[in-house]
Amino acid sequence: MRSPLLAALALLLCALARADPVADLKHTLAQLDGQEPVKASVTYAFWSRTGEDKAPVIQEATINATAEEGQTGLKVGWSHELIQTIAAEKRAKSEDPEKRTPTQRAMDDLGAGTLHGYLNAAPGLALTLERAKLVDDQPAHWHDRPARLLTFKLNPPLSKKDREVIREADATAKIWVGADGFPLAEERRSRLKGRAMLVITFEFSSADTFEFARVGHRLVVVRHVQENSNAGAGEKGQQKTTTVLALEK
Repeated sequence: MRSPLLAALALLLCALARADPVADLKHTLAQLDGQEPVKASVTYAFWSRTGEDKAPVIQEATINATAEEGQTGLKVGWSHELIQTIAAEKRAKSEDPEKRTPTQRAMDDLGAGTLHGYLNAAPGLALTLERAKLVDDQPAHWHDRPARLLTFKLNPPLSKKDREVIREADATAKIWVGADGFPLAEERRSRLKGRAMLVITFEFSSADTFEFARVGHRLVVVRHVQENSNAGAGEKGQQKTTTVLALEK
């Protein structure tokens, strides 16, 4: 006769086999309602290269901000030094239209909507799952932490105008879920190819990596790295951005 221990183990294995990892993750995300107050110091850096290979235009900048969210809403803080740098860029551009304003561009990139999404990551991740199909589920590690790696095929929505020019679209997502059921990280990749005006072909690819942390019932992005490239009409472009949020107690 099978021992009670072996019987319990068999029942546990059967339960694990029947578990729905996507439903479990959705249930977990639904509980992360973002009620706890949170504050972070934010560092944002970008680098971009556009134009022809022989005469590329390169821009780069690093800026710092503070972001705080609670019952009264979202507060974003910029230093006086940053404001003065942007004012100097604007003065220089008014005298020479060819001058670039990378600091202003960085501030525009790191807007209130972006910061709110970083401090409330659960809704965005849940929305990704609504347009995703699970294709693989494997044990894994995220750095030195045991995890479950879920791989998805994505079906991103395209506007009517986009569908007229995009001929190929491929998008995937990988989500590392910790032993406690909460997401540790996400990686998204996408690639688009198409043709505009019958003769102009273009291609775009992007890769995003997000690392998460929990603040009570709030899921926060603590690091986001994005790399993308595009080519079309004889032009090429590349961009990399890195955002780091240092949570304050």
